[in-house]
Amino acid sequence: MENLSPIERGLKAKGIGPKGLKPIDKDTLVEIFRQLVEGELQEELVATFLMGYRVLENDPEQISMLDSVFEEFSSKLSSSLRVILEESSDDALGKVEGWLEALKRNSDLSIADCRGVIDYLLSAEGDNSFKAALLQGLRVKRESDEENKALLGRLLELAPHERLPYPSVIDFSEPYDGMTRNENLSLELAVILSLMGEKVVLHGVRGLGPKFGKGILDRVDAGVRCDAFLGKAAIEEAGLAILDQAQIWPEFNSLLELRNKIKKRPFLATMEKMLLPFAGESSLLVTGYVHSAYRDSIPSMLMANGIDKFMLVKGLEGGVQLRGGGKTEVFFPNEGSIESEMLEVEIDGEASHWEKGGVLSTAQAILKFGLGREVGASTILDMKAMMVDGRFEKRMELIREFYPEPKTDQLY
Repeated sequence: MENLSPIERGLKAKGIGPKGLKPIDKDTLVEIFRQLVEGELQEELVATFLMGYRVLENDPEQISMLDSVFEEFSSKLSSSLRVILEESSDDALGKVEGWLEALKRNSDLSIADCRGVIDYLLSAEGDNSFKAALLQGLRVKRESDEENKALLGRLLELAPHERLPYPSVIDFSEPYDGMTRNENLSLELAVILSLMGEKVVLHGVRGLGPKFGKGILDRVDAGVRCDAFLGKAAIEEAGLAILDQAQIWPEFNSLLELRNKIKKRPFLATMEKMLLPFAGESSLLVTGYVHSAYRDSIPSMLMANGIDKFMLVKGLEGGVQLRGGGKTEVFFPNEGSIESEMLEVEIDGEASHWEKGGVLSTAQAILKFGLGREVGASTILDMKAMMVDGRFEKRMELIREFYPEPKTDQLY
């Protein structure tokens, strides 16, 4: 059995939506409040837990228990936590308090409110406990389709974008918290596509929880500034760019510490990877998902915001890599509707490391279903030849001139 702390048990008990709700006992609640007032827990973490409790709770006995424990500790809590815990029918609530109250009632936010939430999250003056509660409230309620469209739309309006002088750019929209169970081969995949004449953009962040997996920036020396200036030079010379959120959009990156404190994955994790920092005359966004709900919601929010060229795959750990040795469905738009193809990545004992990792199969799928290119037997044979005739290694050496590998003594 897992040896979880009271706050970890509490957070785990509060899932997503009514079916995710599990009861929590009074002793756990009391211990969480005790640890908070004694300075053993960060307030943002407790705000996350309490907001999840308020949004999901519908059992009168559980509500009564929470209220009694809250009453016992209320005089020792900050005003922010009291706002999160207390119910209010005051029509004159402040803007942020009104958003929190709506979420506690399981009500969806308006388009204007969603836009305001994004502005508040990115503001330096916002209360971190309120920010944590907003992120958790939206997540556990489940963001509606309209909320998702509005939230992503505002992020796209505010995010930095640069249009590059290329007919097409492929954007790898991968989870910023990386992989922990599989080898991340997105760099190898990008190299193959660059050798096929495509321009590819990879982007991420360092040290994002709750997963803290290996992402694209873990393939680059920590001393390299992966900014737009270097990226434009690299994509021109080597066919791909690697960008760091901290350099591209520092205001968004300033939320990293808060996000790691709350130990939950908010809607930002879904959307930050889809902001297209570099674009060409045409851009293909290639992204993945894990939970089935995103199979419909991601295409919906993308198309509503004018991103009508994308490929969605249930890839390894939510990334873009197809699963070797099995079947994977890929989705892509066609004349306003979403089509899909079931791909089977067969591997055998003679398969190369890259084939087992799904690299060549994923590259083929991107070219065929994402870009609409003809992919025949000669294309596939050429890709395989690249891995052994020196073209792949030569291109990787060029990329390493821009993005050196981590030093062996660097720890991530």
